[in-house]
Amino acid sequence: MRKPDASPRIQKLLQKLNTIPIGQALKIGFLKSLMRARYAIERSVIMDWRRRSTRTSPRRFAATPIWWCIARSFKQPRLEHSLKLTADHISDTERNSADAERDSKDVKLFAFLNAQLQSGQPQRYAALVTDVRNMGFFVDVPELSMSGLVPLSTMEDDFYIFEFPRATISWAGAPGVSFRLGD
Repeated sequence: MRKPDASPRIQKLLQKLNTIPIGQALKIGFLKSLMRARYAIERSVIMDWRRRSTRTSPRRFAATPIWWCIARSFKQPRLEHSLKLTADHISDTERNSADAERDSKDVKLFAFLNAQLQSGQPQRYAALVTDVRNMGFFVDVPELSMSGLVPLSTMEDDFYIFEFPRATISWAGAPGVSFRLGD
């Protein structure tokens, strides 16, 4: 018996998160927790290659040779080793490409933000708190498509306290001022 596809359940969960105040922060955390895609030749994939090949995103062009090899391996079992090597190579190449794209974006974003700081009039951007830890809090800045850590050590205006049970960072000098998931 074939396992049901998880995609509709994930979509339903993500839609449900839109209905709660901290939903956006939870969505970001959930999506970041997912593993990166990897090409593989497990039997369940080989047996289901026709259905999957029609659903592969055109952006993932690398899937084309994989599915071609899977189809041929039904007729020539010795291709399985070659198919595994190809799948591993494409997975590694795709991961390297995504890393290079992210690094390139980071360099350009750094130059853009640094130029704003040098101008003396840096622009303010709305940010969403996506995680709170004892050393600081993580934010997502949708307008810049970036995220990162705000270390408590960089917040020089006062002393901040991490409250573990509530996952909150509170400003010691101003009661009621705090940073929580979803702020």
